[in-house]
Amino acid sequence: MTDTIWLRFDHVHYSYPAEEGQKAVPAVTDVSFDVHEGEFVCVLGHNGSGKSTIAKLSNAILIPDQGVVTAMEIDTSQESRELEIRQNVGVVMQNPDNQIVATIVEEDVAFGPENLALPQKEIRRRVDDALKAVDLYDMRFHEPHKLSGGQKQRVAIAGILAMEPHVIVLDEPTSMLDPKGRTEVLDYIHKLNRERGIAVVLITHYMDEAVQADTVYVMEKGRIVLRGTPEAVFAREDVLDSTGLELPECAALASALRQAGVPMPKSVLSPEALAEALAQVLPREVTP
Repeated sequence: MTDTIWLRFDHVHYSYPAEEGQKAVPAVTDVSFDVHEGEFVCVLGHNGSGKSTIAKLSNAILIPDQGVVTAMEIDTSQESRELEIRQNVGVVMQNPDNQIVATIVEEDVAFGPENLALPQKEIRRRVDDALKAVDLYDMRFHEPHKLSGGQKQRVAIAGILAMEPHVIVLDEPTSMLDPKGRTEVLDYIHKLNRERGIAVVLITHYMDEAVQADTVYVMEKGRIVLRGTPEAVFAREDVLDSTGLELPECAALASALRQAGVPMPKSVLSPEALAEALAQVLPREVTP
């Protein structure tokens, strides 16, 4: 992570148009945050907290009512630069079926680069590179609708990768997947962030998906109510409880042990950290 800011929300407000005779309800209220080069950001919150609106605001699918969203220093309200914005900030939605547009995997991944009017040789390079990045190159001639849920989501991610963005925003990408598919997709998201330096904004309601993030934001009723490192955020059990969110599994177990009188640090978030903490407090077997 560097000091370079690739995506910025500056006091952003947004309300969806209300039906006739109804009052518009704000979806996002006074939201400000930055996403830096190479950063892994996680946005947590229940349904209706404003998370999906954040995703749509990030690359000009929606434009703020107030405040400014800038992608690579481009104001997203500049309609003439919409394609440039979406090339730099790609959004992967919850249901991959809604983003798959072709009948062959490699044709679907090529859709974005083709819209950029790139030379055919460059499109070929980008498609092959993207499919290899998500480990689907050997399935490039398959029909997307015959793939598993995790594979479909990886096709959607490859389609965004082929645009060579600086930021990928993923809106609940694992919510429709089984545990194997969830693990599969999350592993590749972290790999892209770690090996390619792509900034990631992962929007989710799964607490465990936030454990490895650099920065975590917790949203409720359209506002950010908590922000910080995973250790700092998950130490605030009072705030999380007020929003109806639970601790990650390992943190919850560590919390239960603390309440039972076992000295456990609040920084326990992963199985490895839990095992290490338990090793410090459990009696060791004495060998003669």
